[in-house]
Amino acid sequence: MVRRVGETGAPPKGTPDPELLAWAETERFVLVSEDRSTLPDCLRARLDGGGHSYGILWIRPGTTVGRLIEELFLIWQVCEEDEFRDRGIYIPL
Repeated sequence: MVRRVGETGAPPKGTPDPELLAWAETERFVLVSEDRSTLPDCLRARLDGGGHSYGILWIRPGTTVGRLIEELFLIWQVCEEDEFRDRGIYIPL
């Protein structure tokens, strides 16, 4: 299942990073984000505080939508559910 911030069933746009990370953990979602400025520090604080994450996939600058879709499809096909748990990975790999 895929959810986009701001749509029904997902946090509204502008949700602070700590709340977004908490929601993603509760719902067992891996986050896909371009936010490399504040989200990494929020993830570290969450992990240091005993929280967890199902992972964050940071999109590398300049990645085309087509390449992003290909990469996400490949990840979906070959990765285990908890492979990115408590980790942040840059994509494309």
